[in-house]
Amino acid sequence: MKAITILDGAMGSELESRGINLPPPLWSAGVLFSEAEAIVKLHREYAEAGAEILTAATFRATRYAFNRSGKKNPDLEAKKAIQQAITLAKSVASAFPGVLVAGSIAPCGDSYRFEDFPGEKEAKKNYQHLIENLEQAGADLLLLETFGRFDESAIALKIARQSKLPLWFSIILKDEQTLPDGSHIQDILELANKFSADAFLINCSSPIHIEAAIPILLNSQAAPRFGAYPNAGISDPFSNEPLKKSLSPARFADILKCWADLGLDILGGCCGSSPVHISEFVNRYNKEKKNDHHKN
Repeated sequence: MKAITILDGAMGSELESRGINLPPPLWSAGVLFSEAEAIVKLHREYAEAGAEILTAATFRATRYAFNRSGKKNPDLEAKKAIQQAITLAKSVASAFPGVLVAGSIAPCGDSYRFEDFPGEKEAKKNYQHLIENLEQAGADLLLLETFGRFDESAIALKIARQSKLPLWFSIILKDEQTLPDGSHIQDILELANKFSADAFLINCSSPIHIEAAIPILLNSQAAPRFGAYPNAGISDPFSNEPLKKSLSPARFADILKCWADLGLDILGGCCGSSPVHISEFVNRYNKEKKNDHHKN
């Protein structure tokens, strides 16, 4: 098997499965101080499972989200949350040689409701503030994730590309070729290429849709690397139903191994996944590497 980079798995859904309440619109960003110990514990479990990238809990640590939550000084609240999220993740990463911390950058509003967009002016302010503070806090790379709208993707990519940090860009799919706003995957691949993304990924989507899209990714020139981190739950993410009937760790590992064989080289998990899912895949991957070594 080719060398791959192992991402971690879910933060929000896994914290909820451990009994922690994450009310919108802040989700995990709302418990960065009150549940710091639980967040550090989860980061550590992912690192122990073999994750090489720990994703800081900054998915909703934004001025826009804090403003929607009613905070009087959303810029300051977001800045403190970003610093805390990176600090917690780096406190774990520092104990695991080679492990990096990704700053999570999500759409301003609900990823699956593409119409939940505040407009270009507010989006620019939001991403500028988030990215500047991720840099200052010490993130190792920028992970733009769960993007489902073309124009918002362009805004975020343009601002992120002004940073010197590596830029990974990840989208969600409504079906194997279409984003939630109706954009075709080919158009979003060209956008990623325009802004010189260092990696192009698909996340928070059905494994079925992701697998069907893999040949399109690999036949493009969008980025030097391609990856995916699917949902382990099988509920329709476009519905309001809770995530349920998660894929077993063994089945999850089967899927990721298949994608590695197809040519993806960044792999991990999204909603519904856990450290056990990541560990199962890492063990499977390492066993395969060992067998390949013996054959050679």
